[in-house]
Amino acid sequence: MTSTTCQCRCGAVSLVLTGAPVAQLYCHCDDCQNAHRAAYAPAAIFPKEQVQVSRGELTPLVIRSTKRMVCSQCGTYLFSELERVGMRSVSAYLLPKGTFRPQFHVQCDEALLPVLDDLPHYRRFPANFGGAEEFVDW
Repeated sequence: MTSTTCQCRCGAVSLVLTGAPVAQLYCHCDDCQNAHRAAYAPAAIFPKEQVQVSRGELTPLVIRSTKRMVCSQCGTYLFSELERVGMRSVSAYLLPKGTFRPQFHVQCDEALLPVLDDLPHYRRFPANFGGAEEFVDW
């Protein structure tokens, strides 16, 4: 199984990602908008056991409802705990260049503006993530 090492901006924290992500996506929820100070956030979803901290200390941060882990030194957002489903949502900004390959958008009901691309735009979540096959029509 392949692994990827990534780190925060200051290098104090390193993560080891084992295997391939379950999904790669853009999230438009208002929690992500507030946490990232952006219209949407790129994420790579992995089973929790496939995201390991190999170095450094993390600090939990909750902006609205989602528990996010940040570097205790520089504050770089590293991943979210998706405890209900045993997954971690890793910030795609940490991935090696060219490895983020988004498959769809989620939580588009909360999008600030339409995003016009060829990816599916789910109103909430796809069925295989506990949602429904409901899409927004930009």
